[in-house]
Amino acid sequence: LRTQRRKHSWHFAPDWLRLRFYSRYRFHLGQNLTRMKNYFWAHMFLWCNTYGHGKPFSDGLGACGRALLQEFPDWQALQEMPIETLAEQLASCSAKKLPDPADSAQQLREVIRQSFPLHPELSTGLHDLLTMTIEHIAFIEKQIVQVEKQMEKEIRLHHPEVIHLINIKGIGIVFAAGIASEIGGLKRFFAGQKWDKRKK
Repeated sequence: LRTQRRKHSWHFAPDWLRLRFYSRYRFHLGQNLTRMKNYFWAHMFLWCNTYGHGKPFSDGLGACGRALLQEFPDWQALQEMPIETLAEQLASCSAKKLPDPADSAQQLREVIRQSFPLHPELSTGLHDLLTMTIEHIAFIEKQIVQVEKQMEKEIRLHHPEVIHLINIKGIGIVFAAGIASEIGGLKRFFAGQKWDKRKK
């Protein structure tokens, strides 16, 4: 659709344009989320250069990783903390979802120990940048949830035919909404032909 010459001219279809607004905004948010996560990891390397490689948690930007960074501006204090206390802290940060807090605590201490020391004058500014980036990421994620709800509502109320696409394995609501909204109504593709309503 993007590269081949169109045989059918564009026409104003406000019902499909609403869904297109949502789907294109969802695409825009997805790009921004990727960009902000890459920005975060680029600066996280300065904060703790072995964190991404050592992986004390399955997702360094998960609930535990975010809470840990926001609540502790000095990670050297984490390394000096008793392992039992650190394990309890990690369990609290993850809302008790870590499978083995003691093992994660041990891995985190090792990651901090192996990382290059950060210059003290950079610590405060870098920590502020990382926490603000986390807040921005959380905002984008919230926006994604909201726009996907609007897409689902729009499809359910005005475009139930899109549900056929959603039901195909591997195609979710975002992909289905994007395909359908860019193509729009199918009736114009039958210009000059008899339109059979049963084909809708």
